[in-house]
Amino acid sequence: MWVAADDSAEVRLNGTLVMSTPPTSASLSTVTTANVPGTSGASINVAPIPNTIEIKVRNGQNPSTNPPCPDQYQCNPAGVVFGASFSDALAQLPECPPPVPPHPNPNRPGGEYLAGDEEIVACPPGQVDQPGRERYRPCRCSYDPTSNPSNPRSVGYWDSWVNTCVTPVRKRACVGFDPPFLVNTEYGAPAMQPPGYPAILSSGITGYLENFLTGVSTQFNKASIESVLVPSGTGQSLRLTNISIRFDFSALNFRPSTVTFLFREQGPTINIATNASPAYVGNISKIPAAVGSAGAAVTSTPTSPPSPRGSVGTVTLSGAIQTLLIGGQELWIDEVCAVE
Repeated sequence: MWVAADDSAEVRLNGTLVMSTPPTSASLSTVTTANVPGTSGASINVAPIPNTIEIKVRNGQNPSTNPPCPDQYQCNPAGVVFGASFSDALAQLPECPPPVPPHPNPNRPGGEYLAGDEEIVACPPGQVDQPGRERYRPCRCSYDPTSNPSNPRSVGYWDSWVNTCVTPVRKRACVGFDPPFLVNTEYGAPAMQPPGYPAILSSGITGYLENFLTGVSTQFNKASIESVLVPSGTGQSLRLTNISIRFDFSALNFRPSTVTFLFREQGPTINIATNASPAYVGNISKIPAAVGSAGAAVTSTPTSPPSPRGSVGTVTLSGAIQTLLIGGQELWIDEVCAVE
């Protein structure tokens, strides 16, 4: 520590005088320094007990002037400058407990984490670091209350995680066939629209009319907007009657990794294909585990009276999907959604 004053100063640490400026006849003292501990005789407390530094400053008597000075502060100014630096004498920084699961410190040969180090880890699957930041926790040190007060010891501990990972918001786009789609609107043969016609335009997704394969013949009839509710749907749905529709996702501002749609089926045969692969022709409940290059999964429940015989459910396709073809004989679909 060091101190200088006009005219003199005393510095006490935890009540013990550790340094004072020497007496001087001048109005300004010289800089005085002291090391603590050392010859000062003062003791230093260890956390959590605080240390108190007290500075007492004395100004000299008012100077004699002729004529007398009416402003004592102007004629007899006072001041003090104090500075200090603090360091410990630990031979070894305290070590934090080994992480669980094990994660050695790449910056130390032994892999240990000492006070001042940080453990940086990857985010769990499905989560990412916050933009421009890392997920880490600092190793810190504190006074060990189990140690002997006459020989205090520090211990390492882990502080809280900083900048924790977040679940990213995945982009999605859906066609729900609700307004502005109008009930009873027909596409295909009744509207004199040929295969390849872009009949559906919604949310950046285009739906092109295509032929329907029955397994023994090729059909091209109609698609229509109806008020038939597909369970979990939004109200209106698209009915496919011996026709297929190919949904193109290439204009979206993301690349879909998952595509889902809801269905109500009452016919024996559907068509489904991805990315121009050969179409599967068969019962919707028996869609294979792979449709083209995409994985496929179907959850369905049989309908019960008074509903006509059939099933309702969801089809989920996973993979890099640019187009999805869906066709049916008596098939209603809703909420065709592409997810990043």
